[in-house]
Amino acid sequence: MNAEIAELEALCKLYMQSNPSFADKKDATPAITEEDIASAVSNGLTFVSQVSTLSALLQEDASLIESSEAERASLDFLAGAFAKMASEAETGSKALQKGIARSAFAATYTKLARASADQVNQDGVSFADLNSFVTRCFTDNAQIVQRIADKALAEKRAA
Repeated sequence: MNAEIAELEALCKLYMQSNPSFADKKDATPAITEEDIASAVSNGLTFVSQVSTLSALLQEDASLIESSEAERASLDFLAGAFAKMASEAETGSKALQKGIARSAFAATYTKLARASADQVNQDGVSFADLNSFVTRCFTDNAQIVQRIADKALAEKRAA
């Protein structure tokens, strides 16, 4: 038995010598920092604001933003999830007991923030496509801003 233990110890030493990084125990997943969490929350809340803004802008004048029917249907669905959550929240204690709209809102906007491949609704695009659309509208919005300015100028001239 002592011979077997000595042989195993020798094999272990040989293994450790041939693998210098043996003792380095690196976690396969990177650590999530408080900053990462704050950034994710901020991005999610930004999406809520951006969807609300785009939805209102499209209701004001659909010609201001180039969008497909499916993109508009998806925006309407997400804006509706927000409206239902806000309406439920206004019921006070009943909202605290139910929380159905709150849960649906959180799940829906989480899918948007994570760019899920799931389809937003039957007539809509995927959350990933909607994520790209919303982001594009706010990062490359010179055309939208120009259309809004042109509309304001036309209204001013007409008055």
